[in-house]
Amino acid sequence: MSASKYAVRWHSARRKQLLERHPEARALMGPNPWTALVIVALAALQLTMAYLTASLPWWAVLALAWGVGAFVAHAIGVLVHDAAHDLVFRSPTANRLIAIFANLPLLFPAAIDFREKHLLHHAHLGEPDGTDTQAPKKWDFEFATTRLRTFVWHIIAPMVVTAKSDSAPSKWVWANIVANLIGSTAILLLLGFKPFAFLGAAGLLAFAHHPVGVRRYGEHLALKEGQPTVSYYGPLNWLSFDVGYHVEHHDLPNVPWNRARKLHAMASEFYQPLAHLTSWTALLIDLTFKKGEGPKRYFFEAPPAFEETPSGEEPHAT
Repeated sequence: MSASKYAVRWHSARRKQLLERHPEARALMGPNPWTALVIVALAALQLTMAYLTASLPWWAVLALAWGVGAFVAHAIGVLVHDAAHDLVFRSPTANRLIAIFANLPLLFPAAIDFREKHLLHHAHLGEPDGTDTQAPKKWDFEFATTRLRTFVWHIIAPMVVTAKSDSAPSKWVWANIVANLIGSTAILLLLGFKPFAFLGAAGLLAFAHHPVGVRRYGEHLALKEGQPTVSYYGPLNWLSFDVGYHVEHHDLPNVPWNRARKLHAMASEFYQPLAHLTSWTALLIDLTFKKGEGPKRYFFEAPPAFEETPSGEEPHAT
């Protein structure tokens, strides 16, 4: 394979082979409208917990945000991901609307921005210099140069990725922003500051320095030569709607969360030989304390242009 779009071609080749060997996998594809009810239930749960924090001391608010709220917020984000692939309803408009609704208890308006950048991520997986919209960029490499700065980087990276864009916001991004402004204002006025802070802390932890937040970091580590995506097969999948089945997702992006495990079992010979993670918590500990962890571990087809490459060194994926 050529260096150009190596990762995309890797998954395309696997998809072709998988469907030839397991044509029954096609039955796993397509939207799951029951996901909309799960989103409503999770949003109601998160808002109920937020309401109950009004009378709690601040230490309990933060403990609840870390111990429960972040897991719920992350689960909501996983289902926003399904909506980004039009895997809740058949209509793209309906999927955008349910994603905006799901975004409300997360406070920060990111659902539609994520949809647009994530689809580009699939199309340009592993391409450097910002082409892969979810890969580390120049700022990430320049900032995360020490253990402390890498820790801070992992906390603020989700906000930086959402805030940066090479194009003007679409009408749907603006709709997401307006909806969240109205929703966040209503939450603040009706429930108070502590519930608002609980939702904000839970939403930030869910995608930052937390056992489920580290998932974003682990999905594209260069664990094995030429393998651009990494799956996680640990117990936190049960609280995360099987989002850990990440190689499976890039192989067949139109398989919803509730059928990813079935795809893995159906075509296990495609996944057993691959490098994978068994503990997000262990990865979080490594990211916190182990030297060498950080944006440089992300899979790239070739080194980013702003990084110096030793003379004669070959890109690791070509």
